[in-house]
Amino acid sequence: MTIPDYEKLVETVRHVHKQHADDLCWMDIDLIFKAAGLSTPDRSVGCKESMLKNCQRFIDSMCAGGKWPSYAELEAKIAELESQIKELKADNVDLQYQIKNLN
Repeated sequence: MTIPDYEKLVETVRHVHKQHADDLCWMDIDLIFKAAGLSTPDRSVGCKESMLKNCQRFIDSMCAGGKWPSYAELEAKIAELESQIKELKADNVDLQYQIKNLN
């Protein structure tokens, strides 16, 4: 085991701490292990169904009921806003045309 760089470790922990909802992942935890000078744990999976159940338990206990929207919710909101922008631009062009023709 190597002696970790304290500042790098704290920076990494802060980075992982900033993750929200479905941003948080087991790969973030590996960043902490690496910054601490530790190897990552053995991830040999015997039974994928058991692993998926554990993932579901992780999501239920760590992520459920949070204040952060999921990527799917954010992507839907982006699409909605892009549609509104397109409509507003079209309305603006139409309004400019009407103003131009008043003169």
